[in-house]
Amino acid sequence: MGLPVKELEVKKVFKEVNGTSKQKKKRKKKWLWFLLFGSIPLLPMIATLFLLLVIIFIPTLTQNKIDLSEYGATTIPAEYIPIYQEAGEKYGVEWILIAAIHKVETNFSQNLAVSSAGAIGHTQFMKCTWLGWRYPNCSSAPESVYTNVSIINKYGGYGVDGNGNGKADPWELEDSIYATAKYLSANMTGNTLEEKMRNAIYAYNHADWYVERVLTYYEMFKAGGGTVVAEIKGDKAWPVPYTKNLTSYFGIRNDPTSGKKGVQHNGIDISSGGIYGTPIVAFADGIVTYSQFNTGGYGYLVIIDHGNNVKTYYAHMKQQGIPIGSQVKAGQVIGYVGSTGNSTGPHLHFEVRVNGQAVDPMPYVSPFLN
Repeated sequence: MGLPVKELEVKKVFKEVNGTSKQKKKRKKKWLWFLLFGSIPLLPMIATLFLLLVIIFIPTLTQNKIDLSEYGATTIPAEYIPIYQEAGEKYGVEWILIAAIHKVETNFSQNLAVSSAGAIGHTQFMKCTWLGWRYPNCSSAPESVYTNVSIINKYGGYGVDGNGNGKADPWELEDSIYATAKYLSANMTGNTLEEKMRNAIYAYNHADWYVERVLTYYEMFKAGGGTVVAEIKGDKAWPVPYTKNLTSYFGIRNDPTSGKKGVQHNGIDISSGGIYGTPIVAFADGIVTYSQFNTGGYGYLVIIDHGNNVKTYYAHMKQQGIPIGSQVKAGQVIGYVGSTGNSTGPHLHFEVRVNGQAVDPMPYVSPFLN
C-alpha cells in the first residue's frame, strides 16, 4: 500500500530543502577556501593600504593629543581648546602653536583693540592678508567685502568661515582661529620642524622678537616643555626669552619701593607687559648654589656659580626655582618671572658678581642687545 498523498508531498519538500541546504554548505566551503587561499596574492596590497591609512591618519590623530603643562592647563581658556584642536587638525598645525599665537596677539581675546598697524580681530590679521592682497584698496575694504567668502577665495585671502555661518569674519573667534591655522600651514617651509615653525611664525609678524615670544609660550604650554627656545650666543643665553626690554640699569638710582634717593642698584631689571610667569633661563653653564626665598628683598632667588669666581643672581621669581645642586646649561629654565620680595611689578632682577662683588651686567649681556 502506497504512502498517502500528503506524506509524499512532505517527503518531497524535505528532500528539496535538504538538497538546498547541502548546496549552501558546499558554496560556503568554496567561499571559505577562496578567502583562505584566493586572497593570499592580495595580502601585500592589503598591507600597503593599511600602511597608507596609518601614515595619513595617525599624525592627525596624535597631534591633538599633546599633553599640557600645568602652566598651559591653567593659562589657556578651556573653552578655546576644542577650537584650536579642530583648526589644527584641519590644516595640519599643532594646536598648541595656534594657542601661543592667540596668547601673544590678544592675550586670548582679552585685548581686541585694532593694532597700530591696523591688524584686527582675535588673532590680529591685516585686512589685506584676510581678504587678499590682490583686491583693489584691500586695506580700506568694508566689512561686507572682507567677510565675503567668495571674494576672499577669488583674491587668495586667508579668511575662513570657521563657524559655518556663511561669512569669514576676523571678529568671530572660530573664523579667526581657523584663519591662523591656515596661514601658519601655508608658511611652514623648511627642512626641520623647528625651522618650519620659525618660518611660519615669522611670516605672521616679521619680527625676531615675535618668533621668540610665541615659541616661549609654545614650550611653556607643552607638558615637559622645560627646554624653552632661548637665544644663545656662544656659551651664553639671554635670561628672559620673552623680552629684552630693560627698565632699570646698574648704578645709583632712587629706590622704587622705599623712595629713598641715591641707592645702589646692583643689577639690571628686565620687564614688559605680559611677562609674569614666563620662563627665566640660565645665563651660562653652572651649578645652582642658592634657591629659596630671600628676606633681604630679592624674594625667591636663584644663584648660579659658573666657576672662575663668577656668579649670577635671578631675583623676584614667582616661586622657588630650580633646586640647589642642579647642574644647568645655558638656556635651561631655572624659574619663572614673578614679583616677590621688594618689587613694584613682575620683572627679573639680574646680577653678575665677580669675587663676591656686584659688577655691571651690561658688558656680559651686550652681545644680545646690539
